[in-house]
Amino acid sequence: MNATQFLTQQHDEVRQFFADCEALEEGEFKRRSDIFSKIFKTLKCHTQIEEEILYPMAKNVDNELVLEAIEEHHMIKILLDEIDQTPPSNERYVAKLAVLQEMVESHIDEEEGVLFPEVTESCGTEKLDTVGLKLEERFKELWQGVSATR
Repeated sequence: MNATQFLTQQHDEVRQFFADCEALEEGEFKRRSDIFSKIFKTLKCHTQIEEEILYPMAKNVDNELVLEAIEEHHMIKILLDEIDQTPPSNERYVAKLAVLQEMVESHIDEEEGVLFPEVTESCGTEKLDTVGLKLEERFKELWQGVSATR
């Protein structure tokens, strides 16, 4: 799987986690917390692999968009940590999740609509395949670390 395919697959997983949260009844605190745990782990690892592997390469393609994406990641991580410290029964928990979802979906739309096509055109198939393997390996490594601490 090449780099953009791998990252898009993860975007789809996160979108599904958010949809699963939206489908829950108001009082399903435990289930919402379990789904948020998946969102938390996936986004923590995903943002890190993009910053470590994809963005340094993509800076040569669209530096302005990469710098903006890094700042979006920063805000997403702050909100992830804030939600993680908020009890699921707190009246603001669902609102925080909704804001996170809006931020993440906007970020995904920009990556998939602009950055990924630019990177694909600039880098070529072989490089995208190589970067895809690096992203996948690093994600698995990070996932093990995050899973051990949560």
